[in-house]
Amino acid sequence: MARDGFWGDHVSLLAAAEAYGVKVHLFTDHATDPVIEVAPAMAACERVLQLSFWFEKHYSSVEKKKKKKKKKNH
Repeated sequence: MARDGFWGDHVSLLAAAEAYGVKVHLFTDHATDPVIEVAPAMAACERVLQLSFWFEKHYSSVEKKKKKKKKKNH
Protein backbone atom coordinates (compact mmCIF):
# COMPACT_ATOMS: atom_id res chain seq x y z
CA MET A 1 0.00 0.00 0.00
CA ALA A 2 2.93 2.33 0.48
CA ARG A 3 3.82 2.06 -3.20
CA ASP A 4 1.86 3.32 -6.19
CA GLY A 5 -0.34 0.62 -7.69
CA PHE A 6 -0.86 -1.24 -4.40
CA TRP A 7 -4.20 -0.92 -2.69
CA GLY A 8 -5.59 -2.02 0.63
CA ASP A 9 -8.62 -4.24 1.14
CA HIS A 10 -11.08 -4.91 3.96
CA VAL A 11 -8.43 -6.84 5.93
CA SER A 12 -6.04 -3.85 5.66
CA LEU A 13 -8.84 -1.56 6.82
CA LEU A 14 -9.56 -3.74 9.84
CA ALA A 15 -5.84 -3.84 10.69
CA ALA A 16 -5.67 -0.02 10.51
CA ALA A 17 -8.76 0.31 12.75
CA GLU A 18 -7.12 -2.01 15.28
CA ALA A 19 -3.72 -0.28 15.08
CA TYR A 20 -5.15 3.23 15.56
CA GLY A 21 -8.08 2.26 17.80
CA VAL A 22 -10.69 4.06 15.70
CA LYS A 23 -14.04 3.04 14.22
CA VAL A 24 -14.43 3.20 10.46
CA HIS A 25 -17.74 3.88 8.73
CA LEU A 26 -17.84 2.75 5.10
CA PHE A 27 -20.53 4.35 2.92
CA THR A 28 -21.00 1.83 0.11
CA ASP A 29 -22.84 1.43 -3.17
CA HIS A 30 -24.37 -1.85 -1.95
CA ALA A 31 -28.17 -1.76 -1.89
CA THR A 32 -28.38 -4.14 1.09
CA ASP A 33 -25.47 -2.71 3.14
CA PRO A 34 -25.22 1.05 2.51
CA VAL A 35 -23.17 1.63 5.70
CA ILE A 36 -20.67 -0.85 7.13
CA GLU A 37 -18.96 -0.27 10.48
CA VAL A 38 -15.45 -1.60 11.06
CA ALA A 39 -14.70 -1.43 14.78
CA PRO A 40 -11.53 -2.26 16.70
CA ALA A 41 -11.66 -4.58 19.70
CA MET A 42 -10.67 -1.63 21.92
CA ALA A 43 -11.39 1.91 20.76
CA ALA A 44 -8.69 4.42 21.73
CA CYS A 45 -10.81 7.49 20.96
CA GLU A 46 -14.27 8.68 19.93
CA ARG A 47 -13.24 9.74 16.43
CA VAL A 48 -14.65 7.90 13.43
CA LEU A 49 -12.89 7.60 10.09
CA GLN A 50 -15.43 7.98 7.27
CA LEU A 51 -14.77 6.41 3.88
CA SER A 52 -16.74 5.71 0.75
CA PHE A 53 -16.33 2.33 -0.90
CA TRP A 54 -17.16 1.63 -4.53
CA PHE A 55 -17.56 -2.14 -4.85
CA GLU A 56 -14.42 -3.79 -6.24
CA LYS A 57 -12.95 -0.38 -7.12
CA HIS A 58 -11.53 1.82 -4.36
CA TYR A 59 -11.92 3.62 -1.06
CA SER A 60 -12.13 7.41 -0.74
CA SER A 61 -12.18 9.65 2.32
CA VAL A 62 -15.34 11.64 3.01
CA GLU A 63 -16.38 14.23 5.56
CA LYS A 64 -19.64 15.77 6.70
CA LYS A 65 -20.93 18.60 4.59
CA LYS A 66 -20.47 21.89 6.40
CA LYS A 67 -23.52 24.03 6.95
CA LYS A 68 -23.54 27.38 5.18
CA LYS A 69 -23.91 30.42 7.37
CA LYS A 70 -26.97 32.51 6.64
CA LYS A 71 -26.33 36.06 5.55
CA LYS A 72 -28.00 38.77 7.57
CA ASN A 73 -30.22 41.14 5.61
CA HIS A 74 -29.85 44.78 6.54
